[in-house]
Amino acid sequence: MLPAKAGRIVRLRQDSESRTRDLRFLAGSEDVIYLSDRSGEMEFWREPANGLGEPSPITSGGKTMRHDGIPSPDGKLLAHTDRNQVLWMRNLVSGDEWEVARSGEGNEWDYIDLSWSPDSRWIAYSDTMGNQAKRVFLYDAQDRNAPVAVTSARLDSYSPVFGAEGKWLYFLSDRTFRSVQGSPWGARQPEPLLDKTAGIYALDLQGGQRSPFAAPNEGELPLTESEGEEKKEINLENLDGRLFVLPVEPSNYRYLTRARGNLYCLFSSLSLSRKSSLVSFPITSDSTRHKWTTIMTEVRGYEISGDGTTCLVRKGDSFYVFPATGKAPSSSTQGKLSLSGLSLSVSPAEEWGQMFRDAWRMHRDYFYDPKMHRVDWNEMGRRHEALLPRLTTRWELDHLISQMVGELSAMHTDIYAGDIRDATDGASLGHLGAQLLKVEEGFRIDRLYETDPDYPGEVGPLLKAGVEMKVGDVILSVDGEPATRAPEIGSLLKNKAGQKVLLESRRIGIGGTRKSIVTPLSSSGFRNLKTSHWEYTRRLEAEAKGKGEIGYFHMRGMSASNYAEFVKGYYPVFNRKGLIIDMRQNYGGNIDSWILSRLSRKPWMYWKTRTGRPFANMQFAFDGHMAVLVDAYTISDGEAFSEGFRRLGLGPLIGTKTWGGGIWLRGATRLMDGGMARSPETGVYAPERTWIIEGTGVTPDMVVDNLPHESFGGRDAQLEAALTYLQTRIKEDPPSRPEPPARPDKSFRYPAGP
Repeated sequence: MLPAKAGRIVRLRQDSESRTRDLRFLAGSEDVIYLSDRSGEMEFWREPANGLGEPSPITSGGKTMRHDGIPSPDGKLLAHTDRNQVLWMRNLVSGDEWEVARSGEGNEWDYIDLSWSPDSRWIAYSDTMGNQAKRVFLYDAQDRNAPVAVTSARLDSYSPVFGAEGKWLYFLSDRTFRSVQGSPWGARQPEPLLDKTAGIYALDLQGGQRSPFAAPNEGELPLTESEGEEKKEINLENLDGRLFVLPVEPSNYRYLTRARGNLYCLFSSLSLSRKSSLVSFPITSDSTRHKWTTIMTEVRGYEISGDGTTCLVRKGDSFYVFPATGKAPSSSTQGKLSLSGLSLSVSPAEEWGQMFRDAWRMHRDYFYDPKMHRVDWNEMGRRHEALLPRLTTRWELDHLISQMVGELSAMHTDIYAGDIRDATDGASLGHLGAQLLKVEEGFRIDRLYETDPDYPGEVGPLLKAGVEMKVGDVILSVDGEPATRAPEIGSLLKNKAGQKVLLESRRIGIGGTRKSIVTPLSSSGFRNLKTSHWEYTRRLEAEAKGKGEIGYFHMRGMSASNYAEFVKGYYPVFNRKGLIIDMRQNYGGNIDSWILSRLSRKPWMYWKTRTGRPFANMQFAFDGHMAVLVDAYTISDGEAFSEGFRRLGLGPLIGTKTWGGGIWLRGATRLMDGGMARSPETGVYAPERTWIIEGTGVTPDMVVDNLPHESFGGRDAQLEAALTYLQTRIKEDPPSRPEPPARPDKSFRYPAGP
């Protein structure tokens, strides 16, 4: 523990064989509480904050992983959750523990915004309902009656916090819905985007109170929040009419807290922005003070001390501590903690043992099947733990964990190393974006990787404007170093990635040499270039053999950034008669529903102006024939998309059976050194009640393999099969847009006059 000002660094009683986390100070004592697995399970412990006493257990006998505990302001009660999404309450004096609530949706983000009332009697928290809306609940820890919902189940309400003396409950709620996009008209199928939906609301917990933000009536003085006013009982009867909206513009707010007459929260200007500012708003009826104060920008997180006097902020990798007065620090360095005195001494062998056991527990508690695929998980742990004394490196620990996890016969798992002691003096190579052959004069260009000319930023180094080398050119030197001395071009490009280098080259059949400045690619950049070349050449083949009637695009993955591949590939060809969606080598993600929903759109009516072609509603709906290409390296969400494409009747799958990773997972199970032991958490089954994808993959409707020799020669049999299929379907069932009917004749004759 670091001192906020002057003082010594306190190290608690811990060792490399255990993991300690989620530490908090315990009010009414000189102790801290934290979670530790020193007993073999994650349990709560308490220990003197000065580090001079022995730790003592608070809980024991845990059967699943416990999560962050929040002690009451008087230090007598502890609220915490566990992996089964149960909210528990524990009396730290008597040792009594009881269940408060159990999340029906199994959402791990439920209960994380738990807040205590100042008198330590009530807790407020949010829970997810069956319609996926978050609802705020209050629980009386004294009477122990069932929690009471205090917000609507029709709206998202979350991040509750009590006001002074517990008379008000403030919370965030999404109740303002204004689309940034004004209509469905425009390029690339504009869709509604709801931004700045959250407002701040205040619930009168006693009834009959005037809002602390309401302007005073004649003869009244402005209200400000007081910490010592007369306390009254909370009354949860007839809550209608006791909800007030604060005088703040709806925006993107999260993590609301309160401290000494001010509300604090994180704010971002766009809902998708990862950069947040810590801001404060005064609790007062003086409207002249109703404005936000920016405390600090680009904040990763913050916390208010239990007594509401101090604010802890994390910005980047730095931490700041300063008074919670509602005002910004006086300088950019005020309260910045010095981390220079922090150091850890660890025993790698002991730490590896802890991480092995942690990985075992995480799989026990996070794996989607509580029966662990009928595997005796305790026995698997004992069997593999016996090999711990033989480990000599962190890599071997990963291998041992992988062997243990492999006993579950689940494909969708990941084991990542964390604190690896790699050499720091290794050389990286630059790449010129070409296949080169060593010849007498230097290195001859045998192949240049071409990319889509519509995106000049993706062009390889040797094809950029002003360089424009060609196949057959010979590179004679790099930065003056003769190429004849180098066995490989890489030896002349060590540590040159991203740096400008001078190439001297000769074009065969033309006398003289030419000099060019190029910027070599990194290894990852070169891989990306080769993939872009492969995509571009597939597209050209589809354009040529499909005679302009069949579109093609490739999806490398299914993350948010990969949506750009759909936009670039689909919208230019949405009006073709056929479409090939290439999911080969797709490394997965989570946006299958985005893509499938767009491909599922169908035209149901047409617009026709006086001139020009008719156009359809729904906008950018594809009205032709489609097919998807898959292979053994179509994994994870690439497989989910492919299975969904077929089940929704959009078209057939062509290629080979996919990888078979159908249990979805997240990145919640990190190890002590930053490594990862990701456990498959969410199984996938079909309406007919069968588990799908996992272990079996997705079998295509048309099995076509790309044989190695043919592929080396440039043939893509799977693409050819898709083109043949679509050409046949187009011939059998030609897509056509109906011609507009004749304009109606609405003329009439006026009756003849008398």
